[in-house]
Amino acid sequence: LLPMQGLSKDWYEKYRYGGHGFGFSTFEDEYSISLLNQVNEKWGYGFAYSQIGNKTVKKLMTLEEGHSMTATIVGVGVHPTFYINDDLYINMTCGVGYTMINWEDKEQNTSGKFSNINASISPQINLNILEREQPLPIRVYLNFGINLGYFPTSYELDNEIIKLDDWKIKIKVGLVFL
Repeated sequence: LLPMQGLSKDWYEKYRYGGHGFGFSTFEDEYSISLLNQVNEKWGYGFAYSQIGNKTVKKLMTLEEGHSMTATIVGVGVHPTFYINDDLYINMTCGVGYTMINWEDKEQNTSGKFSNINASISPQINLNILEREQPLPIRVYLNFGINLGYFPTSYELDNEIIKLDDWKIKIKVGLVFL
């Protein structure tokens, strides 16, 4: 771990447990913005807004030729925190997301919208890599998490109504600097 000589002795009492944070992530045609709040040493919560493009949707489910889908997700989650030591801790995030999906069939020249609510569980391990007090208190950490969600792998289009099929538990692995 990095040396912490620049921190005052009461840094942990003043800033260690609790605080606010912003998260930004992007990959190909997917991006996410989140607001995080660590209430105390035991738990926290967060809000997220995500945009998922057609390229990423194709990785999650099989799309028919000429079809495209995009999704917007607004989510909320809570997480208990378990400290192993001052620089290593575990979160178990439980969240729910409201998903608004836009679809288009280019061959039939039709399109539509529908929505869906999904839950997810994400065990995460975090490692503090930098903490500073001046010019403002800041903490940078490395987050490794696994997101478990229940998602469809196929769909059926019937009279411009989408029916999601073949629901399965999907695992998504992430490594993020926060």
